[in-house]
Amino acid sequence: MKKNIDSITLANLCEEYVAEREVDFLKIDVEGAEKFVIEGGDWKKFRPKVLVIEAVKPFENTPNHYEWDMLVIDAGYIFVYFDGLNRFYVREESKELSGAFYAPPNILDDFIVYAGAGRFFYKTLNFKRLSITIAF
Repeated sequence: MKKNIDSITLANLCEEYVAEREVDFLKIDVEGAEKFVIEGGDWKKFRPKVLVIEAVKPFENTPNHYEWDMLVIDAGYIFVYFDGLNRFYVREESKELSGAFYAPPNILDDFIVYAGAGRFFYKTLNFKRLSITIAF
């Protein structure tokens, strides 16, 4: 069954909610539709310092960034890191931030893993039927 849903472009979303403010960080994770979101951006007007884009097919470990990577590069972003799920980019005019992506998070960073979020997700996701329950 197909269902039409209302949507707006990333450029329109930024026009309405960002206006003249600067965006430091933008995460794009739309379960395989990343190319459409990227194509709908105004990368000359709205230039987040850091982009994080999911780069594998939904529920797989198969890379799909080849579908949209050149759009991001051509928009003036530098690829700096891949964490196995997401590709990280820094805009050219903020390339000094690239050094922050030299090494992955590690024990010397004193980070704390929150296991509860992952457990909730996997309890509510049924991989056989690909149905997702979202609770807030």
